[in-house]
Formats: sequence, C-alpha cells, structure tokens
Amino acid sequence: MSYTGFSTPSIAIINQIQTLLKERYKEGFPVIKEIIQNANDGGASTLHIALVQNLKSQSLNREISHPLLKRPALVFINNGDFSDKDERAILWFGADLNASDTSKVGKFGLGQKSIFHFCEAFFYLAKSSKEKEYQAFVNPWAKQVDPMNPVWQDIQRPDWEGISSTDRQYLKDYLQAQGLIQADQQFFVLWIPLRQESDRDRWILSNTYPNINSISHHLSERLDVKVATLLPMLRSLNTVNYWIASDSGRLEKQFSVSQRHDSESSDRDSLEPNIVRSFNGGVNRSDDQDFVQYLGKEIKLENNLVKTIHDSPNWPQRLTEDDKGNPKNTPDKPDSHCSAIISRTKSYAQTGKLLIQWAVFLPVADDEKDIAESEQIDIDSQWDYTFLLHGYFFLDSGRRYIEFLNKIRDGIEEGNENNNKSSQIARQWNEFLVAKGTLPLALSALWNFIENLAIPEAEISLICSAIAQSSLYKSQIFKSGLCLNSAIVHRIHPSGNSWHLVDHRSKPMRSLPTIPSEQIWQTLPQLSKYAEDYFLIDPKKSNLFDSHLWGHWRSQEISQLIDCQLDLNSMSDLDKQEVFNFIVSILESVSDKKQLISLINRDAKFVKVRLVERNTSPNYCYLSIKDLESVQQEKRIFTNTIYNSQDWATALAEAVKDTQIFLVEQRIALILFEETIRECNRSSCLDFLRLKPKLSSLGDRQNLLGRLI
Repeated sequence: MSYTGFSTPSIAIINQIQTLLKERYKEGFPVIKEIIQNANDGGASTLHIALVQNLKSQSLNREISHPLLKRPALVFINNGDFSDKDERAILWFGADLNASDTSKVGKFGLGQKSIFHFCEAFFYLAKSSKEKEYQAFVNPWAKQVDPMNPVWQDIQRPDWEGISSTDRQYLKDYLQAQGLIQADQQFFVLWIPLRQESDRDRWILSNTYPNINSISHHLSERLDVKVATLLPMLRSLNTVNYWIASDSGRLEKQFSVSQRHDSESSDRDSLEPNIVRSFNGGVNRSDDQDFVQYLGKEIKLENNLVKTIHDSPNWPQRLTEDDKGNPKNTPDKPDSHCSAIISRTKSYAQTGKLLIQWAVFLPVADDEKDIAESEQIDIDSQWDYTFLLHGYFFLDSGRRYIEFLNKIRDGIEEGNENNNKSSQIARQWNEFLVAKGTLPLALSALWNFIENLAIPEAEISLICSAIAQSSLYKSQIFKSGLCLNSAIVHRIHPSGNSWHLVDHRSKPMRSLPTIPSEQIWQTLPQLSKYAEDYFLIDPKKSNLFDSHLWGHWRSQEISQLIDCQLDLNSMSDLDKQEVFNFIVSILESVSDKKQLISLINRDAKFVKVRLVERNTSPNYCYLSIKDLESVQQEKRIFTNTIYNSQDWATALAEAVKDTQIFLVEQRIALILFEETIRECNRSSCLDFLRLKPKLSSLGDRQNLLGRLI
C-alpha cells in the first residue's frame, strides 16, 4: 500500500484566496490597514503608497520586459527590515509563521493576501539591514511542473515569468529617481500590477478591473484622516506618504502625515505592569500642523487572573512550524496590553461625528457601522472624534470581529451547547481585558484630552451626549467598565457649574433638579456644605456614570437642608417662590415628604397659587401652608391639571359670592396635602356646592349651570 499526503494544486490556493477576499478582507481601506500593520511589524518608520501609471522615466532609457511591469500598479514601499523568515512568511498560505511573536500582529500573514483584490500576481523587492537583497514574482496560478525541479511555471501565461535582473534594476532605479528608496538603506517594495480585462479567461475576481482612477477615488475619501488616526496605535511607523502619477507619469505627492509625540512614546516593552501611562501628540499633515490631535492611556495587566487564564491547558493554540520546518502547536500570543485613544480632526461635513472603534492595535471591522466593534454618532460640532478601544483580544476565524464582544456587551451567557473549552477561555480573556483593561482607561483618557486642548464646556456637552447615545454606554456591562474608576459629570457648585472628571468612590453623588440661584445658595447654607461633601450633579446633562453608584437624597439630608428657620417672609414673593419650588423638587425624591414639609415655617407665604376670578387674566398670589390647609378643608382649591380645569374654576368663581377659588400645581398638592386635591370638574364642583356657599345672582350662575347640565 502506498503512503502519501495531500497534493495542493494551484486551483486550491486560488479557491482559498477567493474565499479570503469574499469573507474576510474587504477591498479599499482594509487592505491599506493590513499594509500599514505589516510595515509597522517590520520596524518601518515610513510608508509610501503610490499609484503608478507606467514605469517610463526620462532619466531611464532602458525598456522594461516583464508584461505585468508594463501595467499600472499599486505600490507600497517601507523602510522596514526584511529577513529570511519574512521571505518564507510572504509565500505561506493558510498558516501563521509569526504565531508566537508578540512583536508582530501580522507581517505577511493572511491579511497581506488581501492585495489580490487588485491583482492576479505581484512582485516584491527587499533589502535587509544585513545588506542581503530579496526579490520574487509571486504568481498563485503557477505550478511546479517537475517535482524534482524547483522551477515554477504558469503554463497558460508563459510570459508571466520571474523578474529578470534587468527589470529588477530598472525598478530600483525608478524608485530611487522618485525618491522612494535609498540605495544605501533597507527597504521593502510590494509592486501590485492591476488586474485587466485581458485576464478574464482566468482570474481570481471576475469583472473586477481596478485602474488608477478607480483606486484613487475609492481610497482617497478621507484616506489622510483614516491613516492619521491609526498612527498613534503603532510602535514604529511615523510617516505615511500618498502619491498618484500625473499624466506625464511623474509621481505627485497627495499628502504626507507624520506623527508628532508630545510625550513619551507608546513603547509597550517599557511599560511597568499595572501602571497606567499617558501619551499624547498630534499627526501633522504636509499643509496642516495640527491635522489630528490625540491622547491615549495604556496599561499592561499582570495579576493572578491573567496568569490563571493564560496557564490554562485550554489556552487557544495555532499550528505553525519551528526553525527546522517541523509542525508544532504554538500557544496564541499572550499579551495583556490595553489602551484607549481619543483623537479629533476638523470635520469635512456640515456636522461632526463620534466614531467608537474596537481594535487589536488597529481597528477591526472598520468598514462596517452599528456593530459591537464599530459605531458612529453624529454630533453638532465642527470636529470629528475617534475613540479607539484596544486590547489584545481573540478574534473570530475571519479576523474581522472580536470574539464574543456582542455577547459580552449584551450580557448573553454561552449556552450549554458550547463545550469548546478553548472558546470558553477566549471569552474569559476578552471579558477580562474589556472590563478591567480597556474600558476603565477611556473616561480618564477623554478627560485628559479635554484638558490638554482646553475644549469648551459646550463642546464637552456634545461629546458626552454622543457617548451617552452609544450602544457602548447603553450596555450596563460596558458602562460598569467605563465607570469602574471614575465618572464625567456636570457638577453644581456655588463657585460655578462645570464638567468634571470625578472619583465617584471618594464622595457620594446627589442630583439637584434645578441649578440653584445665588438666592438659594444664601437661603440654604447647608446646600453649600453639601456642595463640598458631595458631588452635586445636574441630571439634565449627559453625565457619564454608572447608575448603580447614583445616590438618592436621604430624609435626614433634606431635613438638615430645610430645618434652618428659613426667614422666607423677609424675601420678595419671587424669591420665596423660587426657594420653595427648589425644596419641593428635592422632596419629590423621598417618601416621607409630608413629615419634612412640617419643618418649614407654616406661616410663611411662599406657595404660589392661581386666584380664579371672573373674566380676568390669571392672578397669582402666595399663601402659607396654614392658608392652604384652610382653603383645602373648605374644598376651594383644585389642581390645575388641564386647560378644561381652568374653565370650570372660572365658572365656579362666577357662581359663588364672596368666596375665592384657587388652583395649585398638582406636584405641589401631592407634597403638601394628606388628602388628594382634585382637579376642577363637574364632580368636584358639585361637592363644593353641597357645602352651600353663598351664590351670586342667577345671571352669574348661567355659565356653571350650563356646564353642570
């Protein structure tokens, strides 16, 4: 019996590429993101993105020979290092040569294969720091015709052969002439000849013929902003340049974005465990020194739970190769690094937006909206804000979504049907990073960003309102993580009312129904003491706090507030009414409000009521609690609930003689009176008439009689 393994025909590779492009990696910016990640993994500081129309140059008289090098191309050049291991990785398919390397997120894994959205084959050139040079033409359609001969051939397109030394030198000379590489420095060049209609007899993607114009249009929509927003997340990459060929073939720079560090760089390797570190800076565009402004906070978690989860025998593993080419199972990269970065740039639209994106260094699923990983909220601002929430999370098999993030957000537990222990560990790890690493950094980072840029109060309100509208904040699970250590609230204080980052563990929080005037602060001295001892909050603002930590007013606190022998009679009617309304508003939040009302001077006239008189405009007066109890016993006071109640009260006032009828707000009546005060209607008018009040003349009673009949 023969003994053999599987053979892998080129068509199997093509099918895998097609599946990869359809299900995992979308065209457009997701491709750029993968290239940026690979450049950063290679230690590059600069990346060039170029759309090349042709290779003709006045300074180069030679002719290019390879047919694909005569086509328009999308080209990526970076100054990172390149090694023998990288050469192996770029030719691997369906496996990760860097599975255990925590310094590399990608570096020529499956993400790099997303370039097949644009091409059928590609070239690369590289020069390493050790002066070694690499080059290859990578054609997934090629076959190794003779198993004993390492030469690969494309039978249907025999002119699609390896790159010649002449063409290789031409490429290097062209790129040097354009200023994109230096002869004495390391570089990596990825040259992607664009798919053309002549490839239609055999193609990876049908009816997809990108050209310079279509790619330029597709990529250029705020490409500068998208790229600039990513730079603060990267270890080494600081500058990205974007070039497009002119009609003459000369490359013209469209933009250059460069990161500027205003604090220590985000070097994860130097992070002390469990110590939060801040970093901030900006990204300058060639024509704008403050194109993007950012601030971030990061932490590397280390505790017993991290060790327990990672040391679990069920920690996910991936199959890769060792240095000798032998297969081995390698534990997935363990990294408990988390960060939250807030950035902003001027909006191109009429209104701004807040974009909240989850990331594994770079955003996942960034071409989709309104999912757990990415959501956008419009705000009435001239700025666009981006919140990047990073952790070294486990991703789903398509590497587009964070494993279980939507279930974590919604508090959905795994059913008994999920018996995959590695999957359970992945969820536990992601939950831990979300709740204890990433989210607790967010509000602190946002507030430091606000302070650094001196963002005005009105703009802070817009930002907080947008966050409060997000599904991130509406999730109680996520909100608890956001507000684990702090809250952003609109604090009320005698010295002024403004937004603050507060440690909700240091003082209780209480809400005030209205903003106290100077008169109220003076009349209620205990309120000023509460302003120091508590965080007094304006509930009408979009405060960002965990509602579980919200404290309600206690009866004893309100008793101390109003039991101060208020000298209400010395005030004007308006001032008395203002103070009383403020007290009533606070009393509405407690159950024993009637008992607390008894602490107020019963002879002070401060309750505003409407005196109903015939055919006159509304007339208001102020009564004491003692007065109100008297008219209530005589059933001459009603709640002013609806417009119809006022008509009934007017008719009643016309029908009685030498008797005043009053209307009071329903909320005041509920607090002041033990018995329910009724609205003025047919039933309550009849009850009052049964007390046999003095009646007016028959003519004055016609209105009421008509309503009663």
